[in-house]
Amino acid sequence: MRCPICQSDKTKKLYDLRKISGKEYDLLKCKNCSVKFLYPLPSTAHQKKYYNDPLYQESKYFVHMKRDYKGSREYKIFDRGTALIDSGTKGKVLDIGCSSGVFLDMMRTKGWDVAGVELCGEFVKLARELFGLENIFNGTLEEARFEDESFDLITMWDLVEHVPDPSSLLLEAERILKPTGLLLILTPDENSLIKYLTNMSYRITLGHFRLPVSVIYDEHHLFYFNLRSLDYALKNAGLRLTTRMKESTALDRILGPDSDHWLKKKKLMTAAIRFLFSLSKVFGLQNKLLVIVQKKQLKLTLESNVFEILL
Repeated sequence: MRCPICQSDKTKKLYDLRKISGKEYDLLKCKNCSVKFLYPLPSTAHQKKYYNDPLYQESKYFVHMKRDYKGSREYKIFDRGTALIDSGTKGKVLDIGCSSGVFLDMMRTKGWDVAGVELCGEFVKLARELFGLENIFNGTLEEARFEDESFDLITMWDLVEHVPDPSSLLLEAERILKPTGLLLILTPDENSLIKYLTNMSYRITLGHFRLPVSVIYDEHHLFYFNLRSLDYALKNAGLRLTTRMKESTALDRILGPDSDHWLKKKKLMTAAIRFLFSLSKVFGLQNKLLVIVQKKQLKLTLESNVFEILL
């Protein structure tokens, strides 16, 4: 199987998820760029069906993605991320996978012109009802067919790991990003404490302790990046990484009082997860990677201008 990110044929199977969690996939790892991915990858049609399932839309995982979002963990992550790019200038922002529109509403209050893309029709409807957001396309980014160089800022909050073809997504983002525009990506990081311990626990028990693997590597995430593999994908799309920082999953979405996640019933594991997330902050090994990206051509343009001035 060739790697969908770098096209190398040097891939290996890490886990048979059929045996571990009953999912119809293997987890493969590319020896070249180090990305991990599900095989076989589901189609876009399969993804649309999944994200339009009422069970997905009604999950309490999205309880804070409503009108009273200020002060929520999600809001704080959005705020820290945009603080890295907010220089006082405003422009046009596109949020891909915008859900119910919380981030777009937040950016609109800061003076930005906002637009979104969302696969789930009910979330598009909710964004319009809750926040009056009309400029949201229901479908994939590629289907939206935005004009070249349309946006000053594009955001992908927990999005790139969900799509069947991240390379195509990033290429399209590069096309519609202005020459001086920025792309912000938040995605789970394989170089994290929780991932190290998950893989180690499986190996040292010779595959008998399966629960962490079945929870961490599920069918919702199709790709699992670290900084190396994400940078590889970005460079292939004509993008260059300029800023990076670590973040953590908003645990309350999974383990909080409003959550209906099955993990809450496992008290010992819940306590262990909270402890490990606290420990990960001490060592800088949180489970999310947040990066700011620019077009490669920006650097070339600046160099060309300097050359012309010298002449």
